[in-house]
Amino acid sequence: PQNCAEAVKWFEKSASLGYAQAQCNLGACYYNGNGVAKNHTEAEKWFKLAAAQGNETAKKNLSVMNGGSDGSFLEEVGENVVSNLLSGLL
Repeated sequence: PQNCAEAVKWFEKSASLGYAQAQCNLGACYYNGNGVAKNHTEAEKWFKLAAAQGNETAKKNLSVMNGGSDGSFLEEVGENVVSNLLSGLL
């Protein structure tokens, strides 16, 4: 991704408005350290907010964080959401 910090800025705006997909995307950024310092506590917070709204990806991500898989799914999601957002912005 060309500018992960820019993606995080937009995820934060949308996430703070309650948009579940943005909350999930922001969680993935914090989990992987894309555009922000890696922070699993912050990632879990955003995943929980998104999961509470029924976001299936966030539910899977929480499962990963709790030992449900090897984490490769979550790393892939983190890379893809930032790339996809930046593609839409550029």
